[in-house]
Amino acid sequence: MQQHRRRLIRSSAVMLALLLSVLLGLAAAPAPSASAAGDAVRIAVPARSMSFSAIYVGQGKKFFEEQGLDLRVSVVAGIGALQAMLAGSTDFTGLTGTEVIKAHTKGLTPVVIAAGIERMSMEIIADKEKATAAGVTESSSLQEKLRFMKGRTIGVLRTGAVAHFFLLYAAARGGLDPKTDLSIVSLGTPPALFASLEKKQIDAFVFVPPISVIPVVKGYGLRLASGPLNTFPEIAPFPYISLLTMAKTAQENPGLTRRMTHAFVKGLRHIHSHPEESAALVKAQFKDVPEPVLNESLRLVLPSHSKDGRITLAAMETAQKFLLDGGAIDKPVDLSKTFTNDFLPKE
Repeated sequence: MQQHRRRLIRSSAVMLALLLSVLLGLAAAPAPSASAAGDAVRIAVPARSMSFSAIYVGQGKKFFEEQGLDLRVSVVAGIGALQAMLAGSTDFTGLTGTEVIKAHTKGLTPVVIAAGIERMSMEIIADKEKATAAGVTESSSLQEKLRFMKGRTIGVLRTGAVAHFFLLYAAARGGLDPKTDLSIVSLGTPPALFASLEKKQIDAFVFVPPISVIPVVKGYGLRLASGPLNTFPEIAPFPYISLLTMAKTAQENPGLTRRMTHAFVKGLRHIHSHPEESAALVKAQFKDVPEPVLNESLRLVLPSHSKDGRITLAAMETAQKFLLDGGAIDKPVDLSKTFTNDFLPKE
């Protein structure tokens, strides 16, 4: 019995280490190299994540090379990816539209040039044992699932981020007051979320696949709400992951911006037209993620990608409302300056 427990502990430790390294971009397979003959173009991403599947597919299919680009991908953790672009050390980045809006409140001018993932990718995962004890199962109504959170401790990566806003929205949809009905804790790292749930230190957490998938696949987690599964259709489309550049870059180098956008959109289209091949290309980037977790994550993430890269005013309005309701910004910005579809393929 003791030997069995030690094996389980070692297994969990390995899972933690692997997933953390993947999310930090350390353990994933290196990105396919582009031809050195192309124009060097830099993109910073906040993590080597499935949210950037269009890039991985584009690299695997050589869509960037077709546009004469030598794409160089770097991982700059979290909001650092946007800061790198603001500082001029990268040409493009992939982040949420909410970060673009927040930057505009400070007089900065990043702009969305293509939609990537157009659904909120967050999921709320509860302790299955506690949920079952409260009478909540997979077949329970959405209201019943959301009301499970009343009086519970919910983990997020950090307050003030998209996951926090998603939680506030879900709580309100369940008729809860987040200020009095929830205890929200910041846990700092993605693996700490599912580890804390497994140890029963929290009752639920909010994050994206593959972290959100691990408790479900291992059998100790229950989905209360899922952006990829469109639990809240009224907040779709949402500019969750978008291709960004600076307004100055788009104005001064429209040719580069157009070629980058065209390659990115070709990756998006390939995801929808060739889902099995696309899944294989993405899997090659995450060889250290257990197969069941990887397959379930891809089932959720790939269909959430935009089919044409077009960003809408409605999507940016939804993002801005999230920020205003969550107290992240004090006043709205002129959203017409936060995005453009001018660089998308015409066909």
